[in-house]
Amino acid sequence: MLVPRHVPILDESTIKAIRLAARGFLRRPRVSKLGLEVDDLVQELTLFILGHFTSYEPGAGAWSTYVKCLLRTKLFSIYRVAVAKKRQGATPLESI
Repeated sequence: MLVPRHVPILDESTIKAIRLAARGFLRRPRVSKLGLEVDDLVQELTLFILGHFTSYEPGAGAWSTYVKCLLRTKLFSIYRVAVAKKRQGATPLESI
C-alpha cells in the first residue's frame, strides 16, 4: 500500500508526542519502579510508529490520532513485558 506524500512520518508534532508519551508514562508510580529509561522508550516508540506507518489510512482519521493510538498500544505492551521480566528477575526491555 502506498502512503500519500502529504502525510508526515516523523514531523515535529509526532516527535513531540512520542517524547511526551514516554515521559508521562515513566512518571506513573507503578512504571517508575520498573527501571525503564526515557531514551530507550523513545527509541522503541519511534520504531513502532515507523513500522506501522504503512497501515495508516488518511480517510480513517488524523495522523495525530493514529499516532496516539499506536503510542498507547505500545506503551501498554512495554508495561506488560517489563512487569513480566521484573517478576522473572531479568532486565526490562531486553526482548521487546
